[in-house]
Amino acid sequence: VDLFVAEAKTLVSLSHGNIVPVYELGVVDDTYFIAMEYIDGPTLWQLTEAVFAHGAPLPPPVAAHVAAEIARGLDYAHRKGAGVIHRDLSPRNVMLSRDGEVKLVDFGIALALGAAGDQAGSAPTGSFPYMSPEQVRREPLTGQSDLFSAGVLLWEMLVNRRLFARATAEATLQAVVSGELMAPSSLRPEVPDRLDQVAARLLARDPAARYPTARAALADLGRFLYSLDPPPASRDLAAMVARLCPPTVRRATEGVGERHDESAPHTRPAPAAGDGPPSTAVVPRPGADGTTRHRTFATHVALDKVLQALPAPAEDDDERFDRAPTADDGRGAAAAEAVGPSTVVTPRRDSAPRLPASPDAG
Repeated sequence: VDLFVAEAKTLVSLSHGNIVPVYELGVVDDTYFIAMEYIDGPTLWQLTEAVFAHGAPLPPPVAAHVAAEIARGLDYAHRKGAGVIHRDLSPRNVMLSRDGEVKLVDFGIALALGAAGDQAGSAPTGSFPYMSPEQVRREPLTGQSDLFSAGVLLWEMLVNRRLFARATAEATLQAVVSGELMAPSSLRPEVPDRLDQVAARLLARDPAARYPTARAALADLGRFLYSLDPPPASRDLAAMVARLCPPTVRRATEGVGERHDESAPHTRPAPAAGDGPPSTAVVPRPGADGTTRHRTFATHVALDKVLQALPAPAEDDDERFDRAPTADDGRGAAAAEAVGPSTVVTPRRDSAPRLPASPDAG
C-alpha cells in the first residue's frame, strides 16, 4: 500500500506527454485505487512479441523513434524537481497508443535522485532482464541506470530477440553483469552504424562510459532520425500497432473477478497484501458502514434513470434552473432515488443534467 500511494504521489508531480498521468488516488472500503489515463493500445512487450511471432523485425527507424520517445520521458522525469529514477523500465511498462504515442507507466518502485536504493544482501528490485549492472549490485543509482534499461529495449527492438533473459533469475542477473554484448548490426546487417553506436553507449556497463543524461541520448537519436527522409513519426508506429496488435472486443463482464493478463494493457493490478497493516492511514468514506461497497462511477443505465425522473422544464419557469431539487420536490425525490440518497441533481438551462456518482456501476 505504501508503494502504491507513493507511486500516485510521484506521478501527480509529473506532467509530460510521454508519461501516463494519474488523475486520482482514493480508497473505497479499505481498498486503494489509482485512476489513470486510459491508453488504447498494447505494451511494448506485446508489440515485440507480435513482431517475434511474425518474424519480420521492426524497421530500425521505428525502433529508434520509440527509443527517442522513451528517452524524452526519462529526460523529463530525471529533471523534474529533485528528479525521479524509474528503476523498472521494461517493455511491459511502456505503452503504445493506437495514435502512435509512447508513454511510460508504473513508477511503483521509483526513487528520487540521491535516495538510497535496495539494501545490501536483499534481492534487487525491478525487472531482472532490464536492470542496470549497478542495480543488480544494489549500488546507489542515478538516472543513468534508466538509460541502460532503455538501451536493452533499443537493442531488442533492433535485433528481434531478448538480450539478457535467461532460464533462471540467477543466470539472467549474471548476463546483465557480464554477458556478451554484440552489436545489433552483427546480428541484423540492415541496422545502421549510428544506431550501433547509440546502443553501445546506452549499454556501457561502466556508467562513466554511458550517456551522462537522457537528453544526451535523445540528441544522438534525434540526429539519426532527422537524417532520414522522411523521418519516422507517430503515424508509422500507429500503422505497425494497428497491423500487429489489432484491437479486440470484450464483453463488459468478461473476466470480472479474475486475474487479468498482459492482454489487458490498461489493467493496474492491486498490490499484494503484506504481513502487517499498512502504515498509510485508511480514510473511510463518509457514510461507509463497513459492509456496503460504495461505487463511484456512473453508467448509461444511471443516466437513463435520471433523465426519465426529470420533467421537461417549462419555458416560463426560470426558478427551476436556479435552485437544487429538495426532498419536498417530487422530481427531486425521484432523482434522488435514481441516483442515490446523498446526491443532489441540479438541472442546467444550457446543458443536459450533470451526472454524479451512481450506485449502479460495477
